[in-house]
This record gives sequence, C-alpha cells and structure tokens, in this order.
Amino acid sequence: MDCPFCGTEATPRALHSHLEAVHPEQVLVAESARGLVYKVTCPLCGAHHEQQVKGRAGTAAFALEHAREIRLVGFDMLVNHLVAEHAAGESTADTGPAVPEEER
Repeated sequence: MDCPFCGTEATPRALHSHLEAVHPEQVLVAESARGLVYKVTCPLCGAHHEQQVKGRAGTAAFALEHAREIRLVGFDMLVNHLVAEHAAGESTADTGPAVPEEER
C-alpha cells in the first residue's frame, strides 16, 4: 500500500512506522470539551477519527510525555481505515480521480 501523504510504498505495518516517523503532524492533539483528544483525518476521503486521550485525565503534560504513543494510536486508526475503505494496492499519493488502467 502507499502512504496517502507522500506515496511511499510499504506494507501496512511498515506504513504505520513511516507515518509516525515522516508525517507526525498529521495526528493532532488538542484540548476539547471532553478533555484532551487526538484526531487524524484521511487525506483521501476526509473521514476523520477523534478519540479522547486516556491517562492522567488527559493532561497536557501527559500528552507531551506520551506524544509518540498517541500518534502511533492515531496512525493505527488511519492505517486500519486505509485498508478497510480504500484499495490497499492502489497508489494513494495522487488524490485526483482514479483513471482506469486501460485509459492510462
């Protein structure tokens, strides 16, 4: 499967690590009415997943201390979404309309 942000080809497991290493800014952590939440948005379809951060009441200090782990959970949700909702074998770097193979 391909990274939806840069097109790097990887297995789902390797993509998970790639996303955290190369695109960490794609998982947003912010305060909300529910407390601290993380949010990740699919760049292909705009679907997003938002979840409350658990642990020490979701404090900002907890978020700083565990930022990498929070991002990994967010990217796990994104990779699961990509596998379930988007064709895993197709290039996802180009977010334009899909062109059938025979028309290329």
